[in-house]
Amino acid sequence: MPRAALAEELRLSPQEARQVAQHALQSGNPQLAASLAQGLLQRDGADGTAHFMLARAFQQMGQPAKGRRAARLAYRHAVTEVDHFHAAQLAARLAVENQRPMSAKLWLRRSLQYLPDPKLRAAVARDYQILRNISPWQFGLNVSVAPSDNLNNGADSRYSLIDGVPVAGILSGSAQALSGVAGVADLTLGYRLMGSKTSQTRIGLRYYGRRVHLSDEARDLAPTVSNSDLAFDYGEVSLAQLRQTATAQWRYGFALGQSWSGGERFQRSTRLNVSRSATLGALGRLRLGSQLERLSYSDNRPDVNGITLSSHLSRHSEDWGNWQFGLTLKRERSDNINADRKQVIAQIAWAPDVSALPVMSDLTPVVTLGGSKQRYDAYSAGFIVPGGRRDETVFGQLEATFTQFDYAGFAPTVTLRSRRTTSNVSRFETRETTLSLGVRSSF
Repeated sequence: MPRAALAEELRLSPQEARQVAQHALQSGNPQLAASLAQGLLQRDGADGTAHFMLARAFQQMGQPAKGRRAARLAYRHAVTEVDHFHAAQLAARLAVENQRPMSAKLWLRRSLQYLPDPKLRAAVARDYQILRNISPWQFGLNVSVAPSDNLNNGADSRYSLIDGVPVAGILSGSAQALSGVAGVADLTLGYRLMGSKTSQTRIGLRYYGRRVHLSDEARDLAPTVSNSDLAFDYGEVSLAQLRQTATAQWRYGFALGQSWSGGERFQRSTRLNVSRSATLGALGRLRLGSQLERLSYSDNRPDVNGITLSSHLSRHSEDWGNWQFGLTLKRERSDNINADRKQVIAQIAWAPDVSALPVMSDLTPVVTLGGSKQRYDAYSAGFIVPGGRRDETVFGQLEATFTQFDYAGFAPTVTLRSRRTTSNVSRFETRETTLSLGVRSSF
């Protein structure tokens, strides 16, 4: 007897056929459940419940590929939000059984759109983290749009001063701050080449792109500068190994990068880095890192060789939320005396727990404050600047993620940044304020 005709031959109503199929699934008879579901679909191909029962039957029969197709149709034809949620969850489980963790992560995100109970969100996030660890693939995307009053890191003033003395006249419009809007996309893709409980080796790709739209005021100030002149692109390929010991985690990395400025090749980079992170009891988690970097320019300027030492302490407080403290020391050497510099950067970030405040319960804020100092001991502006060039920068950032507008695990963010640099060489006295809108993964 053809399976599709079984429900009619037994003279079961659609509701009775669904009840029998459900009992068959519960009693371990997936073959009968599949036959009844197929009979219901012969009658109505848009029967979401029948597709769902067929997917469960294929799962019990160890046929996850067929089950995935049925679960996908169950999701498409689902009527209620609860049906959508359960279909997406089933599709995720079947994708795991079919060894498709990337697809499973997508279905978990889809299920978030139809949570029958907000308390289930934490469970979905945990499942997603498990899949992230299982999957050899890692994918990241950050996109933002930001109005800015200084797209080109231009000077505050039109006057060129050194230690307050006007020695070089008037700066061109292109050297002064140009306002407008910047759009940024940062895409990363990683793949685990091999791994065990104590080590992983990963290859990674990254693309960073920035495009700008100059304001009318900026065009008037610098008529020879176009939007494309301020475009920036960066591509990178990297190889990293992570090792877990009894007391710490080590990371070794190597990366090759190429940047383009204004559509023209600008800079090649080669980096070697190593870091160690470990828990320091109640103090939190400390990461120490070092990096060697070589920069080569397409216009035959002398290479720059740099070394960076960094420390990063993260700490969680039940009363005050999450804290992060960072200190970075950098030394770059070059035959180009205007690229030979020393730099120190310090910053602190605070993510307070505001979940107990009704007005802010759906808001995740992060406040960052910091500063840096850098010296160019032999800086030249047509002549050696007495005492060298000295820059001091202070910066602050307030970032807010609006979790109440979460969609499929992605939430909108608003970030306000402000930066001010003072220098004894006025060309490098700058300030910038940006307000960016973006989207990021909420787990």
